[in-house]
Amino acid sequence: MHRGLKPHQLMPMPGILQGGQPMRMLIRGVGPQLADFGVVDILADPVLRLFDGAAAPVDENDNWNSHPHAAEIRAVLDQVGAFALEEGSQDAALLVELAPGRYTVQLNPADGAEGVALLELYEVR
Repeated sequence: MHRGLKPHQLMPMPGILQGGQPMRMLIRGVGPQLADFGVVDILADPVLRLFDGAAAPVDENDNWNSHPHAAEIRAVLDQVGAFALEEGSQDAALLVELAPGRYTVQLNPADGAEGVALLELYEVR
């Protein structure tokens, strides 16, 4: 899913995880890396925010290298079939273990800019 974001606009993606076991998820908000695929007007600095069903924050990330699980994120990219993110890029990523329930992911521009972004969700097995 992708769409251009305007300043102060959110890209929400609600969802429900079902089943009796927690699920490990890789969630990415890709903007700068899209330029490598010929996408123009990219969102230069996406921010990801993950909320539970009660709208409580679960996790967030601005630059994927700053996430506490950055090394693990690198390790699972091939496993889930995702393209690599450049070291030091301003793309965003989360690697989280989620219990069954309702969640919402928001992709926002960090700097109020606008542009095209890609929101990705992968189950990590």
